[in-house]
Amino acid sequence: MEEKNNYKETAKIFKRYGIHDDPALWQAFTLGLTAKGFIPGDRVLTLKVCELLNDSNPLPGEIIALITSFAIDAEEMLKNGKVPELMLPPSDDKPQARLYALAQSAYGLSLGLSCDLKGFDDIKDKDLKDDLKTLIQIGKLDTESEELDEDDFKSVKDFMENLSLSFFKKRPSFITVKD
Repeated sequence: MEEKNNYKETAKIFKRYGIHDDPALWQAFTLGLTAKGFIPGDRVLTLKVCELLNDSNPLPGEIIALITSFAIDAEEMLKNGKVPELMLPPSDDKPQARLYALAQSAYGLSLGLSCDLKGFDDIKDKDLKDDLKTLIQIGKLDTESEELDEDDFKSVKDFMENLSLSFFKKRPSFITVKD
């Protein structure tokens, strides 16, 4: 199966800059922020990533470009009613690496979907709140397992990807910005 994302290349870039997080975390967090209405290329989105994933330390230009690219790709898909694809290791990687990246994606996506422009969001929509709780549980999955059911993996991945589109579609009706 040919992979459509550049997970391994992005991991090399992260390593070069001393970023030890899984790139799936950063891409999913950026996807979550974009689904919530943060604007790709805008300073606010970059600052939110810097603040929450890089301990408020400045990011190198190449990493900022990656974040912007993640956000632009996500926004284009979401605006066209399409489901953005999570950036995960290729299917021939070890199950542990794939499960770890999936868990990191769940964490990043839940974090991004919980943010608003002033901090963290109070989500009013019951279905989205329940889906977010499910996403948080996915982030706690056993990443040490040597077995991986491809159908289950795909189902979880599809759920996560579809959730970003659900948030994007419903965002005007449930986002509450607190002063």
